[in-house]
Amino acid sequence: MKNNNNSHTIQTAMALIMFCLFLVSILLVLTSGVKSYSSISSKLSSRYESRTCLNYISSKVKYNDKEDSIDIKDFNGRNALYIKNKIDGKEFNTIIYYYDGYVKELTAEEGKKLGLSSGQDIVPIKSIEFKKLKNNLLKIYCIDNKGDKKDIYISLKSEYGGTNHGK
Repeated sequence: MKNNNNSHTIQTAMALIMFCLFLVSILLVLTSGVKSYSSISSKLSSRYESRTCLNYISSKVKYNDKEDSIDIKDFNGRNALYIKNKIDGKEFNTIIYYYDGYVKELTAEEGKKLGLSSGQDIVPIKSIEFKKLKNNLLKIYCIDNKGDKKDIYISLKSEYGGTNHGK
């Protein structure tokens, strides 16, 4: 009888050890999955911010692409994209710039003096730079909060030789 009890105890102990090993392996797999998900989620979020930023600005530029309406100038010491519009006979500028961790947008009447904090937050990023490479070519370069660098080139159809010249 004693031999039978020892055998039964050993079998039970082995089953418990196997069950514990199974639980530990499940926990390791789950932990690995959570780390992978967190990493992928962070990268996607970062890419979303920079892509959203560049697509937003590109859409604004393309929608407002009229002769002499797009320019890159200084706005209170910051590199900024100016989009000029006429509303009810008055000239307005939509100014897109970087300040305090965000791409910001501000629409103001021509000649109004407003501060950097006046703009509306568009998307959080680390930095953005606007360059006019030619009369009809813009380069927008941004660095997202994860340090990934993205850029976009926008051809202005309305400037010198484009299809909308003079319209």
